[in-house]
Amino acid sequence: MDSKITIDNIKKIEAGIREKYIKVANNPEGQFNYPTGIKGLEALHYDKTLIDELPTVVASFYCGVGNVFSLWKINQGDRILDIGCGAGIDTILAAILVGPNGSVIGVDIVPEMITRAKKNLSLMDFDNVIFQKVSGKNLPFPDDTFDVVISNGVINLIPDKEAVMSEILRVLKPAGRLMMADQVTAGSIQKDIKARLANWFQWEGGTIPGDDFLASLKKVGFKNSDLAGETGFNSTPKTKGVYFLAEKPTLSLNLWAFDCSNAPADIKALKM
Repeated sequence: MDSKITIDNIKKIEAGIREKYIKVANNPEGQFNYPTGIKGLEALHYDKTLIDELPTVVASFYCGVGNVFSLWKINQGDRILDIGCGAGIDTILAAILVGPNGSVIGVDIVPEMITRAKKNLSLMDFDNVIFQKVSGKNLPFPDDTFDVVISNGVINLIPDKEAVMSEILRVLKPAGRLMMADQVTAGSIQKDIKARLANWFQWEGGTIPGDDFLASLKKVGFKNSDLAGETGFNSTPKTKGVYFLAEKPTLSLNLWAFDCSNAPADIKALKM
């Protein structure tokens, strides 16, 4: 996190996020510089069969910056975490994709968004979805819990991005994937901290360059991190929507790398 951002700054940012997304929880239309609702889902080329599963009133609350499901195949039975789930549209779509043997948890720091997500869920018939008010910096889940973590237009708003990335890595299973759409700056980070804070909720102050995003993913321990293209949904002329895909490493134990000369006979027998 930028050392110039103080605890008081973070409190103001979090209060500003809640103020903004209370409005979004009531009606996202007109709150963003790109299409929302069904128009947004269609513009981002979500699978039409998935869109058709959503009641019109539920679909109207979509306000993502990309189609995270275009990045990798979701498997039946997967366990998925949606960071910054908002009104829960991606969470519900993920529940359709994982089927009855899978499960999805959506988390968000804004209580009003969680309330909206639960109302949306109540209009559908699912028993494999949970919504919780949770900070991405302190996820209340054991290590190695989820097959996939998704996030759509969220990390740019968080001051301590690496803290969230570290938590995502922790709760992913080995070889689990992060599938994310977010806003990055199209130029360099503003040096004036006051200007950054003033522009935080115009999606400029909190954004960082895509290369910096990738560097942070690598720093916290992800492998095969990739900026996988632009979404076409840009919050401002100075930002752009992009896709990120990253993988949690697996623990590879190479028995042949060890000196087995003093090992028990049953272990020696493996080296044939």
